[in-house]
Amino acid sequence: MTPTDAVAGEPSTRKTGPYSRKSPIIDDLHVAAAAKRRGIGQALMRRTGELLVSGYSELGVYLWVLEENASARRFYERIGARNAGVTTMETHGGAMVRSCRYTWTRAESLAAG
Repeated sequence: MTPTDAVAGEPSTRKTGPYSRKSPIIDDLHVAAAAKRRGIGQALMRRTGELLVSGYSELGVYLWVLEENASARRFYERIGARNAGVTTMETHGGAMVRSCRYTWTRAESLAAG
């Protein structure tokens, strides 16, 4: 599996406010600390947008990021995402955390990142 395969998953079937039930969700983007600030995250996000354009160009794209993760939030804002709101969510481990939903209105805007 390539990094591109790992980030270009199937669209979510969850309702997401104004976003379609089939809006693609980006889940678990991580770049090793030693590799940060080299353009890897931006390249992965741009490539994900490019892949989504072919099948989901009319849909918004979104992801969740912990509210306390200021560096990730700044990164998503730099590449064109908008913070669409904060909610409290339960993690897979059962902890309650505050998360922000970052959105791009269309896959093309993510691809342009």
